[in-house]
Amino acid sequence: MGIPVQTTRAHAYPGKEYIPRGQNVLQALFKDHFAEFREIYDEKYAQIYGNYRTDRITEVVEEFLKCGDFKQGVARIKCQNPKCGHDYFVPLSCLGFYLCPSCHQKRTLLFGEQIAHDVLLRLQHRQFVFAIPKCLRPYFLHNRTLFSDISHLIFDLIRNYYNEVASRQITTGLVLSHQTFGDFARPNPHWHGLLLEGGG
Repeated sequence: MGIPVQTTRAHAYPGKEYIPRGQNVLQALFKDHFAEFREIYDEKYAQIYGNYRTDRITEVVEEFLKCGDFKQGVARIKCQNPKCGHDYFVPLSCLGFYLCPSCHQKRTLLFGEQIAHDVLLRLQHRQFVFAIPKCLRPYFLHNRTLFSDISHLIFDLIRNYYNEVASRQITTGLVLSHQTFGDFARPNPHWHGLLLEGGG
C-alpha cells in the first residue's frame, strides 16, 4: 500500500528530513522527449526500425518514470526481532526489463537463478546462437510473429536432429529467447538457446 512521502522521514535516516533523490539522466530523457518520439515514430522511424507495440512501450516508460520515487508508494521493511524492531521504507520499483538498468539487472539475476535451480536438469547443456542472414532481416522489422515461428522451427530442427542421431523418438529440452537488435542497436534478429545435451 502506498504511503504519503511525508510519513517516510526519520526511518531510514533518523533525525533527518526526507530529500527526494530526483530523476536520473535516463528518466529525465524519457520524461522530456518520449511523448514527442512516440507521436512521430510511425511516420518517421517505423520504416527503418520496424513496427513496435508503442502502447506496450508507453506502459513500460510510464512505470520507469515512477521507479524509485517515494511519492509513488513505499514498502516498509521491519525487523521481526522484538529486541530490535528497526524499520525503514524503500520506494517501489518498476520491475521492468531492459529499460530500467536497476530493475533489469535484478530480474536478470533472479531469472538466471530460477533457470539454474528450478528448470535445468543436472545434466550437460550446450549454449548456442541462431542468426538470420542479412537479406532476411528486414522481414522481422515489420512482422513480429516471425520470432515465434522461428523459435518453434529451431526447436523442431534440434528435436529432429536428436531423433535422427538416436534412431528413436527422444524427449529433450530447450530454453530459447530472441533478441531484435545487435551492436549499436542495429536490427539483428537472433536467438540465444540453452539446450539439454541429448535427451531421454
